[in-house]
Amino acid sequence: MLVGPGCVGRIGEVGEAQATDDAGNPIDTGSGGDAGSGDAGSDTGGSDGTVPTPPPCGSVRADVPAATRTLYVATTGSDTSGDGSATKPFASIAGARPSLKAGAALLLRAGTYQPKSAIVLEGLVGTAGAWIRIAAAPGEKVILDGSAAGGGGSGLLTVAASSYVLVEGLEVQKGGALVHVEDCDHVTVRDLRLHAGTREGLLLVGTNLVAEDNEIWDVANVNAGGAMSGGGWPGGIDTFHGKSGALTTNLVVRRNRVHEVWGECIIAAFVDGATIADNAVSDCYSTGIYGDHTRNLRVERNLVWTTSTTRDIGGSAMTGVDLMVEEYGSSDPAPFATEHVVVANNVVARVGTAFGWYSDFDAKGNTYGDLVFAHNVVWQGKDAAFRFAKPGPSAAAPGPIRIVDNVLVAPMAFDVRGAPVTAQGNCYEVTDVGDVVDKKPVTGACGLLSPSVPLTFEGFRLAPSAKARGNGVPAKEVPLDAFCVPRSASAPSIGVAE
Repeated sequence: MLVGPGCVGRIGEVGEAQATDDAGNPIDTGSGGDAGSGDAGSDTGGSDGTVPTPPPCGSVRADVPAATRTLYVATTGSDTSGDGSATKPFASIAGARPSLKAGAALLLRAGTYQPKSAIVLEGLVGTAGAWIRIAAAPGEKVILDGSAAGGGGSGLLTVAASSYVLVEGLEVQKGGALVHVEDCDHVTVRDLRLHAGTREGLLLVGTNLVAEDNEIWDVANVNAGGAMSGGGWPGGIDTFHGKSGALTTNLVVRRNRVHEVWGECIIAAFVDGATIADNAVSDCYSTGIYGDHTRNLRVERNLVWTTSTTRDIGGSAMTGVDLMVEEYGSSDPAPFATEHVVVANNVVARVGTAFGWYSDFDAKGNTYGDLVFAHNVVWQGKDAAFRFAKPGPSAAAPGPIRIVDNVLVAPMAFDVRGAPVTAQGNCYEVTDVGDVVDKKPVTGACGLLSPSVPLTFEGFRLAPSAKARGNGVPAKEVPLDAFCVPRSASAPSIGVAE
């Protein structure tokens, strides 16, 4: 389901041969393209039942054409007499809005801007060859400060019902919600610093959306201390469905640093087709990476960890990667299964449950299937590495889960309550394996080289004599390791490094 260019208005609130598993069951191995390169965020999976292909290696950036016209905003400018030239700049983004046509770059000169209300840019119409850019001038520090804007649910900077827009290089602080992208097509948000917000740092709703290389912290403070005990707290990066009920599609969230948030670090809610890759998330409330009403999802090469107990929920450390179907209102899309998901090459450390699926209500669509967890590392876990709730009696029977080639250092490996799990080739440093029998277990010290927190992938390479080296089973969904080295087709190593 795709939202066309121009979208539907503000939301107001937030080709390959079929592979088989060991039992002969078909596996979707993905058929998407290079997620996010060229056509920003395209080909990341969709409702055809395929997960995205592995994310591209290196610092791939969304491809945005050069501007054909440059406009300026400066703290010394004027929205009355300014024309947007370098010598007669506008005073505000809002003042420049009528001039924001396809191909225009609006550059903000250094300084702190304090709008009296939310900046809402609705109906911006760029094209594939002529994007609209809103950015800090090169080398200059630009701050949007919401101290005088009154907070609220709208983003201090909101791009709504727009297409082919880039927001880049700004620091946004001291607001309610900070940056919103609402019901848009082809929007990239990058190199932002978002902090000191009472609600979400970044909201993404629409199709062909990219969030890359941002840092987000100290947001969702409406839930400080766990004040919203009944739920509903915002996160660092949020997604949601559009006003029409259309799911967010073709989403790429990559290389972001999200930390110290009184909500989930990254939330993918009501999403069909997404890649969440190469992010570093830590010390958030409840969950590091959270998929809710999500399908056709790839979660790869992320680092997820905790360093303190400040944002523990109910006395328990946050979950690493949590997949679930929560109950929403009657105006939201009907519940649908969590399916076609690959979680691979991630390191999750010092969390409670590392990976899981959960539900808080009974409905036919509230189930799961075709989940693959491969080549991850759980280190110094505080609870079960894998925990899956049992779908309710009204739910369709859950589909298969494959858990292969993971390093598990935790009190318990599995608490899956009858889930149809196939486990094979995992390495266990656990007190209790739990309720799953591995077909090819590796036990004892797995041989991680020098693990430590804060996390880097380097510490989770394998020692030359490691038990986990070359003892895994082939997982076609994960052809590369966390360093983008091709994996052995016959005897891959267990964990994130080949």
